[in-house]
Amino acid sequence: MPSVSSYFWDQCQNKTFGRDEIVRRVSYGGLGPTGAGSFYLDDRIHSLSRLTQNAQKPIFPDYRVGISNRDLAMNHLVSSRWVGQGLTIELGFMPAPNSYDTLVLFKGFGRELQGDQVKIDIQAEGKFAHLTRDKVGATNSPVIFAGSSWNPADLFWTVAVSYGGLDSTASISNADMDYAAWADWKSGAADFGITVQGRLENVEVLKWMQSLGEISDAWIYETQARLSFQFFSPVHPESFSPILLTEAHYNHFAEVEIRDQVSQIEVFNRFDAVSKVWIPTSPVVAINSAAAAAYGTLVKRYDNEMVWHSSSGSAAQFAERKSRNFKAGIKLFTITGEVPLWPFDLGDRVLFSCGSWGVNSSAYQVSGKTINPKTRETTLHLEGSEQWTSWFFLDDAVYGLLDQDYNPIY
Repeated sequence: MPSVSSYFWDQCQNKTFGRDEIVRRVSYGGLGPTGAGSFYLDDRIHSLSRLTQNAQKPIFPDYRVGISNRDLAMNHLVSSRWVGQGLTIELGFMPAPNSYDTLVLFKGFGRELQGDQVKIDIQAEGKFAHLTRDKVGATNSPVIFAGSSWNPADLFWTVAVSYGGLDSTASISNADMDYAAWADWKSGAADFGITVQGRLENVEVLKWMQSLGEISDAWIYETQARLSFQFFSPVHPESFSPILLTEAHYNHFAEVEIRDQVSQIEVFNRFDAVSKVWIPTSPVVAINSAAAAAYGTLVKRYDNEMVWHSSSGSAAQFAERKSRNFKAGIKLFTITGEVPLWPFDLGDRVLFSCGSWGVNSSAYQVSGKTINPKTRETTLHLEGSEQWTSWFFLDDAVYGLLDQDYNPIY
């Protein structure tokens, strides 16, 4: 969940506030998203684009905002060619005059200006838009990470910093990446023995990053102008404190879809990055017999030659988890509401309830979000599978099955 204040959270759950208490902030100017000399255009907002985010679109590559210009006071933006300036879009509340508590929805740079006597459109590209066009590795001269096995988070960091130009600060002060979430990804991958290698040959940085996330069971996405990460790992019962998401939060009938049923997972590993052949010619295979009996043989194959598991053990662990977690497919709910949904973000674990579908406080995860800053309408996509629910633990004072203090009540 984005880092929001208790005031912001309380206001989102308060349905009695007036519309005037909601603020939409647009700043433009300076030499970057936080550059000096920027100014706010809040009272001139004419139109704001929707912002949509999901696993297939993890960053905000572009954005369009319309600025009212009936008094021609904004003509200088065009006449002075104010392109390349920082654009920031915020949405939130005004707890007191000239005091703001907001979420940063978008940060980027103005790339194109179009104006008339009614409004000026600022077409901007997102902070990480360069990752969609910057390519790594020349044709027939690839960048190869195959000399040793890599923790996927470490490999991501190396490519992001060395080839994506992102901040290398290894602390929570990192301006481009959520360091705490990155550290959780690294720790989780290490706990499960996931190791990878990679090969980049004339490939877009973002495309390669998404492939790395898929093969290592992680989401990589933008939130509050930083890249964040969600590694799919079983959750210790004491740390599983998801947020309640009930029908009080949304105001439309929930749509439901079942997809991605899989009974057999095939994972290739140890790719020869020079000769471009798989060393074991056959994949590691994991079959869920119960799912195969119920739905037939539904195969999902992982054979990406840009990034792969560096050992059969890593591939086997990944395959086994996938065959177990998706044996019944993913149940996907789509809900639409307004302000109460604002704080929820990709990767958030929630306890979701929907009386019309008989769902009561079940574990789901936010996998997509669309927000319209102009109308306040917000849509969330929630995925339910077994990959983030609690498993049993062997060595734990309360939950450990082998511990002498094991409490069977739990």
